[in-house]
Amino acid sequence: MMMYISSLKLKKKLGFGSISNISIPIFNIDLPEIDIGNVAGIHDYMNTNNKQSGFIPMDGIKYICENTDSNFVSLEGNSQNIKNFFSIDEFDYENEFPFMKDNNCGGGDDDLVINIRGGEILSGIHPDYCLIPPEFYEYIINISGKKPIFYGQLDESPYLKELIERFPDAEFINSRGVKEDFDFIRRSKHIVPCLSTFSWMASWLSHAEKIYFPVAGVLNPFQHRSSMLLPFNDKRYQFFLFPIYTSLHVDNYKKYIDPIRNSWRHISHKNLEMIIPKIKEEISDYIIGLDIFDYVNNNKGAEIAYNSFRELGVYNHYMSHGFFHDNYKKKINIGEYINKNKNFSLELISGEYEDVYDHYVKVGQYIK
Repeated sequence: MMMYISSLKLKKKLGFGSISNISIPIFNIDLPEIDIGNVAGIHDYMNTNNKQSGFIPMDGIKYICENTDSNFVSLEGNSQNIKNFFSIDEFDYENEFPFMKDNNCGGGDDDLVINIRGGEILSGIHPDYCLIPPEFYEYIINISGKKPIFYGQLDESPYLKELIERFPDAEFINSRGVKEDFDFIRRSKHIVPCLSTFSWMASWLSHAEKIYFPVAGVLNPFQHRSSMLLPFNDKRYQFFLFPIYTSLHVDNYKKYIDPIRNSWRHISHKNLEMIIPKIKEEISDYIIGLDIFDYVNNNKGAEIAYNSFRELGVYNHYMSHGFFHDNYKKKINIGEYINKNKNFSLELISGEYEDVYDHYVKVGQYIK
C-alpha cells in the first residue's frame, strides 16, 4: 500500500503514466506487471530508498523524465516515508481503500483498541519487531479513561499470559482475518498501534480521535533508519518515545522488556521532529543541479553508465552511488557566485548550507 500510494502521488506529479505490478487483495487492487521489453528507465533501488529513510525524490525523478528518454520508473524500495504520501486531507483515501460494507464493528467512543501483533514475530525473526511493555498499555488506559480491547494476533505465549493477568477486565479479540482486522482498527476511535506497518496504515487511514503512537522498534527512526513514518502535522497523534531495544524469542521476552518497562516518555510533535535523525531530502536539488559531463569526467562508474545508457544511466548512477558517497561537486567560482547576489554571503554563513555547492543546488540554480 505504501508503494502504491507513493506511485499515485508520483503519477500525479508527472502528469502521466500508468501503475503496474501492484497487488492489494483486501481492496481488490490488482495491477499486473507490464512487459516493458528491453528499454531503460529510472530505478529507485532498495538500497537507495533505505538510505533515504524510504523517501522518494519525486521532483528529481520528474526532472529526469523530462530530460531523458526514460520509459519507466521502478520503485524497488519499501517507500516507507510519510512525505511520499498525500496528506489525509488532499486525497480521497476512502474511495481508493473503502471500508468493508458488511462490517460495522470497531472500537467505539468508550473503547481503547490496542493492536497486538503475534504470529511470526514471536520467534524474534527481526530485532526491530518488538513487543511493547504492558506497563505502557496500563499508562495509556489510565490517561485515556477508556475500556481496553486487545485485538489482533493473540497467539498463546508468556507475553499474552501476562497481558491477560494484568488486565483481567479487558476484552481480548483474536484475529478475524487480514481484511477484517484492518477494518476493525480503521473504524476505531482510540487506537494504540502495534509495531508493524499494517497497524500503522490501518491507524493512519482511520477516523480515530486519538492515536497513541509508540515510537519504538521498527517505527522508531533512531532504531530502524530505512523508514520515517511519524505524522508530525496530524493532531490525532500523541507520541511516546522509547529507548532502542531489540526483540528475542517470546519465551525470553522479559529479558528485553524488563529493562525498559517504564522507560518511554511523552514528547511533543515539535520536539520529536527536532531530534529525529535527518536525511538529505535535497537529493532532488542535487539531481537537478547535476552537470552530466563533468560528473562523467570525474567518475569512472558514471563513465561506464553513460556508455551503456547515456544520460539516463548517469542519473541512475548518481542516485544510487554519487549522491550518497559525496564524491562529486560541481566546481563553483566562489567570488563570482557570491557577487551574483548580495544575500548569498549571509546565507552561506547561516549554518544551513554545507558549502558553496550545497547553496548552489538548493538556491542558486533556481535563480534566473
